[in-house]
Amino acid sequence: MSEFNVSMGNSSQRVVQRDSGTNVTLQSAGLTSVKKLSDVNLTGLTDGSVLVYDAASESFKVKQFLAVNEAGVITFEGGSDF
Repeated sequence: MSEFNVSMGNSSQRVVQRDSGTNVTLQSAGLTSVKKLSDVNLTGLTDGSVLVYDAASESFKVKQFLAVNEAGVITFEGGSDF
């Protein structure tokens, strides 16, 4: 079988043809949530959390840079982490 690259683009389904002439249907799964990504650690997720990339672990981690009070007012509290 020949090698080929397929870009899913805006479509969720593509049909390609093998050298033998038979069709192969490719479908994208479509992510529905950041929680399903394997390189995202959501431990400690609360209101005002921000995802930050951590090069040491090659993943995204939750950091708390924002505070949200009972009235929904958001304030920046970067502290020593920022």
